[in-house]
Amino acid sequence: MKTRTNESLRDHCVRIVFGIPGPLDEYARQELGRISTNILAFIAVVQLIGLGVALWVSARYGDAAAFNTLVSIILLSLVGALGFYGTRSLSRAQLTRREVSAADYARVRRHQLHRTSWTTIISTAGYGLLNWLWSSGESLAHLTVTDWLQLIIFGFGFFIVMYVNNVLSIKRYTE
Repeated sequence: MKTRTNESLRDHCVRIVFGIPGPLDEYARQELGRISTNILAFIAVVQLIGLGVALWVSARYGDAAAFNTLVSIILLSLVGALGFYGTRSLSRAQLTRREVSAADYARVRRHQLHRTSWTTIISTAGYGLLNWLWSSGESLAHLTVTDWLQLIIFGFGFFIVMYVNNVLSIKRYTE
């Protein structure tokens, strides 16, 4: 299946997930392969260690604590691998760099603002849902002010970090 720009659907999805603005050339594919392999190896090792820790916690504190420990380790390994290592590696390889003219700079920044806003809304809703499910799974009326405050702080912090990261990847060139 082809997209509007006549690229395969797989390439289009890879560009969206990794935030690559241009077409996927041979260099981009090679770097993505290297970064993805490193991420997969990191996640596999951390999850094996997490399984050992969860088994120890299960023997010592019970199954509920072991489940929470294992899920926390899995989520932290995913966030660490994708969020920190993946983002840093993509920027070092200059795959996420956008070069725009001075005339288009304001339009691209507005686009990044809208894109980051939607990403923040979706991520904060997901974080809130996980927090709600882990806390008790009861109605939303049982959430305390601290829970809502934590959700708002997470949303603002996430938005600021993502927007600054996205804007710093935009490079202006003069014609």
